[in-house]
Amino acid sequence: MLNKDAVKNLNKHDKEEFDKLMAEHAELFRERVRMTDARNRQRIEINMRIAQFCAEHKLLK
Repeated sequence: MLNKDAVKNLNKHDKEEFDKLMAEHAELFRERVRMTDARNRQRIEINMRIAQFCAEHKLLK
């Protein structure tokens, strides 16, 4: 689970990077187009990048 207090305490650069990742995630999941292999790989890749970022910055509870 995401620690929202930790997200608020990120420095400006990290917060911008986090917001960019989350916007990319939202865009991929907003489009309810047919699940193609390419689309599925994109979703897996962005989820992995978000998880890595959260782990590196200790944003998980």
